[in-house]
Amino acid sequence: MEFRVGSWSEIFGFTEPVFRNQPDGLSCRPDGLLVLNTGRKEYRLIVETKIGSARINTGQLAGYARLARANEVDAIITVSNELSADPTHLPFEAPKEARNIKVFHWSWSSLVMLAELLLESEDFDQEQDYILRELIRYFDHESAGVSRDAQMCSEWSAVVERIQEDISLSAADTVVSIAVQCWHQRLASVCISQTRRFKFPVTLRLSNSHWDQRTRLAEDIAEFVASNRLWASFEFPTPVGVIELLADAKRRNITCRIRIDAPLNRQTYRGRVRWLLNQLPEDVQIPARLDVIWERNQRSSAPLSGFREDLDVARIDSTSGPRAFELVYVSDLANKFAGPRTFMPAVEEAIVAFYENLAQHVRPWQPTPSAPDGEPTQEKLEETDGPESSGVSPRQVVQRGQIEGRTFSIFSDGSVEIETASGVQQFENFSQLQAAATARNGRSGSLA
Repeated sequence: MEFRVGSWSEIFGFTEPVFRNQPDGLSCRPDGLLVLNTGRKEYRLIVETKIGSARINTGQLAGYARLARANEVDAIITVSNELSADPTHLPFEAPKEARNIKVFHWSWSSLVMLAELLLESEDFDQEQDYILRELIRYFDHESAGVSRDAQMCSEWSAVVERIQEDISLSAADTVVSIAVQCWHQRLASVCISQTRRFKFPVTLRLSNSHWDQRTRLAEDIAEFVASNRLWASFEFPTPVGVIELLADAKRRNITCRIRIDAPLNRQTYRGRVRWLLNQLPEDVQIPARLDVIWERNQRSSAPLSGFREDLDVARIDSTSGPRAFELVYVSDLANKFAGPRTFMPAVEEAIVAFYENLAQHVRPWQPTPSAPDGEPTQEKLEETDGPESSGVSPRQVVQRGQIEGRTFSIFSDGSVEIETASGVQQFENFSQLQAAATARNGRSGSLA
């Protein structure tokens, strides 16, 4: 369900509303009612909230569904500390009475995250800014009853122990199903924490079939039973795009990886490898690996540090150069993997380490358009990057750092890249960067 809103749209909120039409045998009062008036149509949404460890009561939800039909209410919104990957993915079983009523769910922590993103990306007046900051401060206080549970369920340890003992899992086993459902909820928690850390939205990328909650659960259970692995893809609004994560319960490790297409305008193996290495810092603090992907998906690999010493460390006999690369980081968790309290924090630490050390520095290759009047393009100029050339990119990173928590890169040609709430922005020089910041803030200052 989508609501098209414009500048003339209005939204009204009511607490503990009493509805005139009460179905027979039903006497209930929801926590809230939202009324959205777009000028063409009015939408009504019942709101039910829980705090602390309280969960959404499906019996209560069934009564609200009957109430909604009797009063032409369009949808039901639930809010609790229960997490979900998407508002349409419910952390509870919707009652049959709600089959014709749209039900959406948000966690309190996800709403706080959205409020922080609004502060980063929108320009509010002084009063609005103050109210929103106070709202965030209130929900962040422990007395508010809002929590972001980063702990796996108790069944997780039992499932990992079975795998370590070479006991086969069954898709029909309730313990396995609970463990995978818990994994799905905790992935939502990872997105929230990473978003609040980096100040830009980090979301799960789901395949088309996995937007159906039941299909996603069934397929992930089948994969976990067959391979003892759980997968996830996190989408970053930066050039890096998608970070893939693999949790291997057999090996008790976490793997993070990104795929980068090779620059096809460089004709040699060494030129394509140099192109990637020039983007990465020399003092990478994690034991990373670089996989080189050739035609027909043939692969060769070596530690990233090995390429610094010998560019040919992963070279193979091939009529063509590499087609793509994968940067890979494997974090061995040992006993932390089976710990309900230690597993998810280790997952989050692995993602942060991978992003900050490697992923954030990579810019994908883009083909250069043809130049007018027969002038040589940069693509043509770079075709000569062979074994005898220096391989130094005409646009090398000369300095990296952070300003107010935002990563910036300064290049040898004087250009600057800086991460903002809306993604990475590029500027030809510092003067252009300062002008953009001034235009946004009305004075010299940081670029939001």
